[in-house]
Amino acid sequence: MTKLKTYKPKTVIFIISLIINIFALILERLIGIGWDFHVDSVTYIDGIKNYELTDILNLGDLSNNLHYYVVSLLGSIELVIGYNIILASLTNKIIYDNVICKISSKSVKLALIIFLFNPYKIHLATTILKDTAIIYFLTIALFSKFSIIGIIMGGLYRNAFVFYLAFNRKISKYFYITFPIIVIWYFYVIGFSYITFEEHISSEMIFREFDKIPTFNQYGPFVGTFLRAIVWPISVLTGSFFILSPSLQYFPLFLGSLFLLFTLFKIKISIIKLFPFFLLFSFYAIITPGFTTYYRYIFPILSLIPFIHVFTNKKIYFD
Repeated sequence: MTKLKTYKPKTVIFIISLIINIFALILERLIGIGWDFHVDSVTYIDGIKNYELTDILNLGDLSNNLHYYVVSLLGSIELVIGYNIILASLTNKIIYDNVICKISSKSVKLALIIFLFNPYKIHLATTILKDTAIIYFLTIALFSKFSIIGIIMGGLYRNAFVFYLAFNRKISKYFYITFPIIVIWYFYVIGFSYITFEEHISSEMIFREFDKIPTFNQYGPFVGTFLRAIVWPISVLTGSFFILSPSLQYFPLFLGSLFLLFTLFKIKISIIKLFPFFLLFSFYAIITPGFTTYYRYIFPILSLIPFIHVFTNKKIYFD
């Protein structure tokens, strides 16, 4: 008799992730969500001829532009989406290998497996956007022994990637020291002056008709900014933004918030442990006066909160 092939759970997670992402891609196309649903996707495709690898003169050319070169190298919509689907599936495998499979509680393990399949994260894998790659390299930076690779590649994908690194297990215990330092250093590097900052936070960054989330700019740049810094993080963590903008487009984000609340309940995270994430989300609410853009900037960390907490507190959760 021939023996049936058996697959390790780590491999199964990758295969299931591939299947779910491909199914999501087919479903989105059937209901009319095309590759160009996001404006940035069109920008990447339009820039294929402007970002060829032979044009790279130094590392500065890659900084914050790496995804343009990746899209140019792959050369087609189908290959870029395939690239994102593979990265999303590898992300789930890395998290399972380094976090989930080591957990002693079966109920916590199941909750984290469910959270792996955050609906918005699945959607991002079906697009041409760079968010999936950012989450992938952040996962490497936070959970694997190849963290330096994740840090370098993630930084080349997004300059603001440095803010996410405050949640690295080795430095997260000093969060309230390192995070302000990172903020000051970042503003210094980009030359962000008081005048440009005031102009930026007073602007409206609402690019979608379904985005009805208030920016509070009518109360002035500083009061409005303060209100965003309080309201937006709470609305994201609880899913209450869906009450203000109950659109079909926001439903996957709302489901993601419900997944998050369920998982946070299962891992029994305290408000104190959740506060550093709230601070990061508040910071992005200050500098990003548009909810859809804001959500994409905070999503890499938002999609990893339970895993970061469990990995940081290994003695409590691991066998």
